[in-house]
Amino acid sequence: IITKSQRIPHLSFPPRLDHEASKDLLESIKGLDKRFVDGLLMDCAPLTYLDSSSMSALNSCAQTMNFQMFRVSDPIMKILTLVGLHKILPIHSDITTAMDAIAHRAQMTESSNEI
Repeated sequence: IITKSQRIPHLSFPPRLDHEASKDLLESIKGLDKRFVDGLLMDCAPLTYLDSSSMSALNSCAQTMNFQMFRVSDPIMKILTLVGLHKILPIHSDITTAMDAIAHRAQMTESSNEI
């Protein structure tokens, strides 16, 4: 989570993102105050399993906040591609490009709010 105060709190999730873990992820994100959060980075390197509820949760994250994923393994990327989520979810190879995307989107949001 990238906050406007530049603090980076950490949310952890299990390698198997199943129904229960997806509910926990969504509950954690629901509790975030978007006025103080520029974005959410998800390091997917530890991720080994996704079910349909976790894919729905990831899509929800992407639709409701500045959400960026990085270091997605080939097996997980194959799943995301098969269901078409690779076209919707912002996926990056590394943390630097993911953070750049968060900064760019946050800047665009601030600019549009000033109008």
